[in-house]
Amino acid sequence: MSAPRAAESAPSEAARQRIAMLARSLGWEVTDDNPGIDAAARALDGLRAIGFDAPDPYLDAYAAAAATVAAADLRALSSLTTPDQVAELMVVGTILGDPLFAGLRRLAQQDVTRTLFPDDAKRAPS
Repeated sequence: MSAPRAAESAPSEAARQRIAMLARSLGWEVTDDNPGIDAAARALDGLRAIGFDAPDPYLDAYAAAAATVAAADLRALSSLTTPDQVAELMVVGTILGDPLFAGLRRLAQQDVTRTLFPDDAKRAPS
């Protein structure tokens, strides 16, 4: 965790504002300096750079998934009994939670692909 990170580019102000407005519209109480705003805004900028201007329903679905995962994270923390356990899960859970979510997302994408594109899925090797 103490390893220096490569400098990340600053997100566009338009993307930052869109993410902040999304959070406000959901009633999320977050500070303006929450690093999640810049991380999500950079992702929006990247999507826009390839010609995908993420529509509101797309962002709403991501936000709903994020809220579900955040609630699971906090329920897990609240089930622990010692400050050391809480601190350990906060650190390790943060580091491993992102790849856990990404891996499960990829599994779900494969499953949804079979539903939305059944003919294509039959032809694709497993």
